[in-house]
Amino acid sequence: SPNWLSILLTWNYRSTGMLSLMGSLLIISSVLLCRPKNSLTTYHHLVLGISFFDSISSFAYMMVGTMSRYEDGFYLSRGNETTCKIQGVMVQMGITSMYYNMCLSIYFFL
Repeated sequence: SPNWLSILLTWNYRSTGMLSLMGSLLIISSVLLCRPKNSLTTYHHLVLGISFFDSISSFAYMMVGTMSRYEDGFYLSRGNETTCKIQGVMVQMGITSMYYNMCLSIYFFL
């Protein structure tokens, strides 16, 4: 039987992951749908990169209980070693959005 802290952490990751995923997808759709394809500037490409990699990481956080190994004791764990590794790769891809953000800062500085 999982304890209350495990349940709280699982739903915290899931809810914040869902909100972040919705925000990232909203940014991606607004950039791609509101501008003609040939008028995307460097700024738009950087924002798309940030949002794309953030959406991958957000999805991984949203699935924290599902993809984690059962042995780890997360609430509603259903995963195995492979799904845990896939989730780890997806979370680490979120670091890429930090580098895109750095490039965006340099772009505005120059």
